[in-house]
Amino acid sequence: VVDTSGAPFPGAMVRLYPTPTILQHGAITIDDTLYTDLDGYAIFDYTDMYNLGQAGFAVLDIEVKSGDTLYGEGIIKIEDEVTTEEKVIIQP
Repeated sequence: VVDTSGAPFPGAMVRLYPTPTILQHGAITIDDTLYTDLDGYAIFDYTDMYNLGQAGFAVLDIEVKSGDTLYGEGIIKIEDEVTTEEKVIIQP
């Protein structure tokens, strides 16, 4: 997470969740929240949810908040056995 000047934004709440949020066919529903570290990173680890031979893993919405005034959003495609990174700009 970065601010509008591109500087890392520590302490922001980052939520990953699916859209739609309806559980279908017994699929795993992910709805996780972490806070960014001093470098602006929130690191989510879904290693234990991955099954060998699985085609793809998940596409999740990203919601970032800090207080009542700063907000950012995005989408991330999580692939099996790959570290995926997405930059979100937090702004008023």
